[in-house]
Amino acid sequence: MSLSDTDWARRGKRDRATSSEARIRRCVPVDDPDLSRILELARGQELLLAAGFVDRTYDSRPALGRVFLEAAPAVERMFFETYWRHGLAVILTAEQVQTMGPFSLCIAGWAPKAGKACGRPITNGSGRKGFHPTEYLNGPLAKAAAVEAWGQIALPTIGDAARMIVGFARRTGTPLSGLVLWKYDLQRAYTLVSYSAAAARRVGVELSSGRFMFFLAGVFGLTGMPMAFDVITRVIQRALRSRGLCMLQYVDDGLGVSLPADVGDHQAEANRLCTDLLGPEAMAAEKEERGSSLVFIGYSIDLISNRISISPRNLGRSLYAFLSTNMEADARVACTHLMRLGSLGGRYAQVCPVMNPFVLALYRPTVGLSHTGTTVLSAEVKAVIRLFRCLLVLQHFHGVEFSRPLDSFVRRPHTWILEWDASLEGVGIIGFRVIDGKEVSAFYSYVDLRPLGFEDNSSFQNTAEFLGLLLGMLAMQAVGAAGEPTVARGDSMTALRWGVKGRPRGTLATRAGLLWGFLAVRRQTDIVGHHHLSHELNQLTNCISRHGSWSEVLALDRRLSGGFQRLQPETQRIQLECSELLRLCDPRSPLSSDADFEALFRGAQQLL
Repeated sequence: MSLSDTDWARRGKRDRATSSEARIRRCVPVDDPDLSRILELARGQELLLAAGFVDRTYDSRPALGRVFLEAAPAVERMFFETYWRHGLAVILTAEQVQTMGPFSLCIAGWAPKAGKACGRPITNGSGRKGFHPTEYLNGPLAKAAAVEAWGQIALPTIGDAARMIVGFARRTGTPLSGLVLWKYDLQRAYTLVSYSAAAARRVGVELSSGRFMFFLAGVFGLTGMPMAFDVITRVIQRALRSRGLCMLQYVDDGLGVSLPADVGDHQAEANRLCTDLLGPEAMAAEKEERGSSLVFIGYSIDLISNRISISPRNLGRSLYAFLSTNMEADARVACTHLMRLGSLGGRYAQVCPVMNPFVLALYRPTVGLSHTGTTVLSAEVKAVIRLFRCLLVLQHFHGVEFSRPLDSFVRRPHTWILEWDASLEGVGIIGFRVIDGKEVSAFYSYVDLRPLGFEDNSSFQNTAEFLGLLLGMLAMQAVGAAGEPTVARGDSMTALRWGVKGRPRGTLATRAGLLWGFLAVRRQTDIVGHHHLSHELNQLTNCISRHGSWSEVLALDRRLSGGFQRLQPETQRIQLECSELLRLCDPRSPLSSDADFEALFRGAQQLL
């Protein structure tokens, strides 16, 4: 019995549970940009292989994996329940495999999955260390081919979800608390995509019994599957939006927002479209939810409080990851573990900006090392890890302060422009109020940076520029403009990028980054855009930064404008008392022990 014969013999049963060409033509408009791609998937997904790919022989098959052997009965049961039970796999004996012609094998394994104690079965197509690139299914060439065939994946972010919800509320004139969120989930999502007979020959695993299972539908662990499945994601999202639903889809998870009177019809419409397109077994009914508060892609969205925070489950997972880090002297920590910590920190810094400045410190020790490498943690990295532990605990106990409003993700038209320049000796700032589209100078300020002792050391220049932006936002707070949507304008692209992202690079600006994060947490910064000025166009604040008087600045303004006075002569001067802030931001102060971090953290709390 050949694999292809078995494949087509079972295809009738499979088509009742997966996507088919007939369903697609009934559900997808002829002008959908992905129609040809989803039709190709319905005929059977082909594997996109690296040039020179070599099939396996029975004697050259990969050995069983250690992770698989440790839990083989459980993993095999998951394979049977997910695939065999639904007619989505065939089992062949060793004798049949030896006579079936060209084939390839993946390495069976498993991985944790949220909400599922047993995890999920994995078919690892990446091979093992020492394998030649032509001997495994995954890799950069296969990924590039998948992107070319199926399109680049652009997954929605929590910011996209917030903007969708706030936009719907504004269009309908309804407060957030008067809306309802709803969710749906595609059941065993990847299995909704069928492999072609030629592809199925190469998507198999060896079982502990010496038999072999080959899969007829999508599996986790192959490079091309996310791109191929994203075609279905895009088609569903476009189809539902064309029917008037306000929704997003993240792989197999859908999130929508509706008025209370419509939510039932909208959720039913989403279910109907998915089952019409993908078959009657496509939906996981037990995962459907609706309410004013839901979890989506690891974040809790609460319409009543207008806040987004880390979901309790992911907060626990993040805290466990940081707490489980070996902090003993000379202990070696896996690079993959540090990368995971950095990924978690960067992900949740979106709602807790205080985390942002320290994310890069977690990645820094892995630079130049392989994924299989290990490293001894420095005192600085250990202190950062302890700080993240504290921040995650604060997120639990003070969720409102360490969360973010939904509408803060929505870009507002700017009402202020903050222009600044910094030298190693001082900072010059001008704040412009935007009135009827015109800029009116509202304040200016000078801050002396000489107490920091930068002198002529140019390595401090980016830090000085970032400090200038921070001081400018404090000056806006002093004139009662805290939280106003602001465009930052200056000649330092580095400082502009750091301000927009809230994540300064390098260690010299880490202290200033923490204070920037506290400003963001307290909702005192809202940079909605940035504008780079050349040095020649940024002479006004440059003059202030070098001790120029306001009369000198006005004269320079007239000269640069050809006699036109752009600045207001009566512009208010703001005298900032910032000696304590500069002390806290001093990059020469050590930041490598728990005591250093605690002093900085407490000082920032008291100051801001």
